[in-house]
Amino acid sequence: ACVLGSPASSNNVVMTVTTCQQVALNLRLFIEGFYLANDSMQPVLYNAGMSTDPTACDSILVELHDSTNPNLIVISKKGLLHTNGMAEVIFPSSTLNSFYYIAVRHRNTLETWSKNPVLFNADSINFDFTSP
Repeated sequence: ACVLGSPASSNNVVMTVTTCQQVALNLRLFIEGFYLANDSMQPVLYNAGMSTDPTACDSILVELHDSTNPNLIVISKKGLLHTNGMAEVIFPSSTLNSFYYIAVRHRNTLETWSKNPVLFNADSINFDFTSP
């Protein structure tokens, strides 16, 4: 949830400051068909002229599934996967202090899940699909 700061006034203008806590899920994964070597993938989106970012590999969909009922998708967000295998996906603070299975979908690969539920207990969570 967002926290509203105290209204402040300056020259008869009232301003309200809003601070929202978010959770950054930092993923590491590689798409086999795009993999080159040495932990690097092709910049597919960049090569296709769909991004000005030379590290833009492709978009992914990240789903957080309920830890007790894995068929239930709690929330899903799109993210950009970079050529180094890293993607940062931002989730709302409502995901804090709960366990979720992390599922990654891509338009041309098999859906991949975390083996176990992951605790979202900080404003930055790291998960590496490249290590067992």
